[in-house]
Amino acid sequence: MPGAKKDWRQWQKCWHDMKSKTKGKLSKIKSQMGQTGGGEPPEQVLSAWEDSLLNIIRPTVCEGHNSCMESVIEVESQEHVENVNDHDYVVNKETERNDPVDTTEMSDSENLPPQTSVQRSSKNKTPLGRRQEVKQSTEATINLTNVTKKRNVIISNYYTQKINLLREKK
Repeated sequence: MPGAKKDWRQWQKCWHDMKSKTKGKLSKIKSQMGQTGGGEPPEQVLSAWEDSLLNIIRPTVCEGHNSCMESVIEVESQEHVENVNDHDYVVNKETERNDPVDTTEMSDSENLPPQTSVQRSSKNKTPLGRRQEVKQSTEATINLTNVTKKRNVIISNYYTQKINLLREKK
């Protein structure tokens, strides 16, 4: 059979290289055609060989699925209102006052008006920064290393003492 002598892996690599090079060239041509303002025709043109290669591979590989409709996502954000008095805890806030305060009136929980807090149903916690995550991970690794070293020293001492006791018994 005329042509190059290659095993299947070399032919597979050759086919992959041809496809990726042709798809890249087609992508550049399409991006140039999609630019606004008219201008010059595309610098690159597909050769007849590359055009026949594009006919072999499916057009959805290069252009995407034209028949698929994009789904519409609706996000509803409803406020969640909780009554603070329904919980077993009370948030203490420090305030500075110079005038005398009657403590018997403040300690009576029945005199406090009901308070409401507005919370979104989404998470209120902000994610840690990438550097903070790396820092915490590094600290945890160092801590684990130190604990492991201490454990190994304790085990080593234990077995040393055990060997000494066994030698004394003989």
